[in-house]
Amino acid sequence: MTTYFKPDLISKVRTYIHKTIAEHRGSKRLWVQGRRLADAGFTKGAGISYTVNKTTGSIAIKLEEGSQKTVSGRVNRSTGDVLPIIDILNKDFPAVGTRIRITVLNGLILVDLHHEEKKKFDRENRLREIAAGKRTLKEGSLCTGIGVSTYGVHESLKKADILSTLDWVVDIEGKYLDVAARNNPAVTDDTQLVVASLEELEPELLGHVDLLSVSLPCTGFSLSGRSKLHLAFGEAHPDAATAMFGFMQIVKRVNPSIICSENVKQAQDSATYHLIVSELQRIGYRVMEIVLDGSDAGTLEDRARYYFVAVSEGVADSFTLDDLPKCEKVYQTMGDIMEEVPADDPSWKAYDYLEKKAVSDALAGKGFKRQFIDQKSTSVGTTGKGYFKARSTEAFWKRSDGLQRLMTVAEHAAVKLIPFKLVEGLAPSTAHEGLGQSVLLPHVTSLMDRVCLGIRSLQPA
Repeated sequence: MTTYFKPDLISKVRTYIHKTIAEHRGSKRLWVQGRRLADAGFTKGAGISYTVNKTTGSIAIKLEEGSQKTVSGRVNRSTGDVLPIIDILNKDFPAVGTRIRITVLNGLILVDLHHEEKKKFDRENRLREIAAGKRTLKEGSLCTGIGVSTYGVHESLKKADILSTLDWVVDIEGKYLDVAARNNPAVTDDTQLVVASLEELEPELLGHVDLLSVSLPCTGFSLSGRSKLHLAFGEAHPDAATAMFGFMQIVKRVNPSIICSENVKQAQDSATYHLIVSELQRIGYRVMEIVLDGSDAGTLEDRARYYFVAVSEGVADSFTLDDLPKCEKVYQTMGDIMEEVPADDPSWKAYDYLEKKAVSDALAGKGFKRQFIDQKSTSVGTTGKGYFKARSTEAFWKRSDGLQRLMTVAEHAAVKLIPFKLVEGLAPSTAHEGLGQSVLLPHVTSLMDRVCLGIRSLQPA
């Protein structure tokens, strides 16, 4: 967007004022007052003229001798000082409530849209052009992992016939991005891979995107993560506490029209997410929140997750998460996804140490219990990143002779309804890590289907 502001005049700036376009008796109103107006030549009674650029929302006010429009003022009865006031009503001004920046120079006042208003204008204009088929939607993904959420976004956009490209993905673990680049159809040769934490990443390395998906580190918010490190609150986690700062810097740089976020259920009530939501609202997004579990996803794994979808305020009326339909259950029991593992396979073990730990945990009142599954089981609890370590509270197959085994990689993918191709060819430890920190795929596709409906509704009549 163009602006009246000229960089070579910066040394002559008397003051900056940030405010909003006001309303007065049904009219749009620009009201400026201050002692520095007089220093810049705008004294009480001085003639002024102004021009309005309706395309950019910019206004220029200059001194003009003999003009009927003049600077008014108010006298301070105690000191006798005159406080200059410029008061202009005009229907061509930006909408009431629009944030503006007023720059007072010698003999000239420039009014531009606030930089955050300009970004809001730009991202909403891009989304309308995407809806009209004039532009390709650009995606970006933060904390991507092996890219399950990214895959879900890609599939929903493709199903809705919305042309899109995945411009970049970011994760602190390079091995996960290598997996995504090899197995994930959403990641193409043109997708930029960035290995970095959100805090250390320079935001200017990332191009503008229209849709941003993110799954901030959840260890500090999950009950198990807090319990393991004896954290009083999630923000005390040494690795995850500052991710929000990097995230918000990136948001302000890449300026997405839509943001889709996922985390553990407990994150919704954290200080981190209260701050994130508040700041997104401040810079012009409408944030819609929802908690979804296995019954919503139609999966065997019952994993509850907190999601929010943030949409730029000027186009947000077209989007809603109300009455999100539940997905049909694909598999009814664990027997439907069970692989044939020979009885003499070394994966069948006694796990005596876990049995002893279960007894000691019970005596200590920790409330941790072993979780056993068989072919008749209709659900399985959350299977996390460390599943391959054979942790005591996660699911084990158990047969009649007492021997137990972990789920195979294919079974783990199936309980989350994640296509096996996303982890094909990986070592079991890496595959379980990637799956364990992923979403239930139907959650993402269900939410994204709604987002696609919102984008489609912006099409011109």
